[in-house]
Amino acid sequence: MKSDRLSFIKLSTAVILLTSIFGYSKTAAGQSTTSLEHGGRPLTPNVIEVHDLIASGKVKNRSHRFAQAIEDFSRAISLDPTNSLAYLGRGIAFAETFQKDEALRDFDRSISLNDRNAVSFLARSYLRTERGDLKGALADLDRTIALDPYNFSAYVDRATVRIQLRNYQDAVADCDLVINSSSDTKAAYITRGYAFNRMGKDERAIADFDQAIRIDPNDGLPYRNRGFARERSGDLRGALEDYKQALLIEPENKAVNQAVSELSAKLQR
Repeated sequence: MKSDRLSFIKLSTAVILLTSIFGYSKTAAGQSTTSLEHGGRPLTPNVIEVHDLIASGKVKNRSHRFAQAIEDFSRAISLDPTNSLAYLGRGIAFAETFQKDEALRDFDRSISLNDRNAVSFLARSYLRTERGDLKGALADLDRTIALDPYNFSAYVDRATVRIQLRNYQDAVADCDLVINSSSDTKAAYITRGYAFNRMGKDERAIADFDQAIRIDPNDGLPYRNRGFARERSGDLRGALEDYKQALLIEPENKAVNQAVSELSAKLQR
């Protein structure tokens, strides 16, 4: 059984997260990022137009009209080249349309203009993770959490990066915090279970996947992961049951199909 069958929550959820959280983060002082962008300047027609363009771009990002969103944010930038939210919004649209170099440049620019917006660091962490810059992603997630310590999904994201860096103990600690502090714990249980599996603690991994399944029995991922842990611990029939359940949920998953075939053949010998 190949270890790459074991999966965990990935940062590719950025597509959903970025379009939903953009514009709603809070600074350490509790002020909205939008209100801070004006810097106390009077609301001139130019400032109002920039605000309206950013608002329009956000709506278009959420409705997946990314090309139009890029036009709105670019217009806002042409009117106000120092508006960090315009760069952040355009960076998100670039990322969604696979223009990753442009997205990274916009996130960098957004941060250089306003280093108090947690969303900008979170957004950049996703791109850095995709590119294999795990240390850079970890630094961005550290900053995200420092600015927004109640963003529990960021702790899970940081745990996934730490797992890839083989820093399993700190990954477990991040997940522990989420499990003890948040009601939305499925991702934390799955991610902590993955860390325990990597540490060779199959029983604890299985217990975490059990919890994730109790929370959401219609998600194939914890069944897959529990199946792998059971198979490695010698419970082949239990593993096969998990793989078959995962297959009912994800019938097109090639890795699970292969796992079912291989394990069925092994048990018939």
